[in-house]
Amino acid sequence: MGDSKEIQVTGPGMLINTEVDVQIGTAKMYPRDIKKFQVNAMAMATSSQKIAASCFYKLKRGSATGDAAFIDGKSIRLAEIIASTYGNIRCGARIASEDDRFVTAQGMAWDLENNFQIAIEVSVPICYKDGKRFTDDLINNAKNSAIKKAFRNAIFTCIPAIYTNPIYEAAMELAAGVNMPIAERRANMINAFAKNMRVNKDMILKYLDVKRIEDITAEHLVTMHGVFTSIQDGEATVDGQFNAPKQGTNKPAAVHGDPKAAVHGAPGPAPASTQAINQELKNKQPPPDAREQFEIKLNDIISITAEPFAVLIKCLKILGYKKTADIPENEFDKAVRIFKEEVQRIN
Repeated sequence: MGDSKEIQVTGPGMLINTEVDVQIGTAKMYPRDIKKFQVNAMAMATSSQKIAASCFYKLKRGSATGDAAFIDGKSIRLAEIIASTYGNIRCGARIASEDDRFVTAQGMAWDLENNFQIAIEVSVPICYKDGKRFTDDLINNAKNSAIKKAFRNAIFTCIPAIYTNPIYEAAMELAAGVNMPIAERRANMINAFAKNMRVNKDMILKYLDVKRIEDITAEHLVTMHGVFTSIQDGEATVDGQFNAPKQGTNKPAAVHGDPKAAVHGAPGPAPASTQAINQELKNKQPPPDAREQFEIKLNDIISITAEPFAVLIKCLKILGYKKTADIPENEFDKAVRIFKEEVQRIN
């Protein structure tokens, strides 16, 4: 995650006194509306399951005793949402220094209304374990990663957690997909890793220390959403989290900013489709009752779309329900028809 420390804001990044006075005066004249901030930030962070899943990260890290443990927290995407809705704040990040081994970024956040400022420095390695420096592209990725982390850390240090924690927790709850059948949520998660990161089902099962897809719990799904975000944001690499097969000898010991550059190793088997994973789940489960059959049918209908969650939400809105569990049995046929019509329309 990089070393982080608090420092005083100094140097050329400081605003001139006149501009500071004007901005502080404006902030005092038009104070922020905390309730409006919370409503707007909550709406943005929970506008879709995909966005909600990008608002937190989870990483598996080894401990001094050799045991693996997860660390988690608020993501760079959530920091952007919070900063854009909080109001009366100056924020940013820049590269502060670079030597043979590390690049250091400085993130700054300034609450103009309360005249409270904070700066955070984050250092990221730019060399391999043997001391050889990264290529220019990898160094650039490391710089981007350090800037993002410094910005995130400054935002969440400046803005009180009492305001940001409820938004963070709501995003995790939505990312868990509580309105979807768990079989569908498992299938979507596995397919996303296979399609975007070449991480197959067996690698995920090993990562979670479970033997079967059916053993993946709702808590596991939240964890995997966080891992996905961590890799996308450059907090981690596929190799580092899943011990994917490597090519060559020298591999970065550090986190890189570009998720595409972080995906190493042999391509592995082709990603399984969501429908294929769903079929495997259905073959292993006991015969479903009428509602389970109904939800499986809906899942099969929307699984061929690029954004199944968006289709699900739209169809539920047409039907006048918040979740599939609310649809009464006498409306099952109507719901199936509406779902099919919507999928045909977008395809």
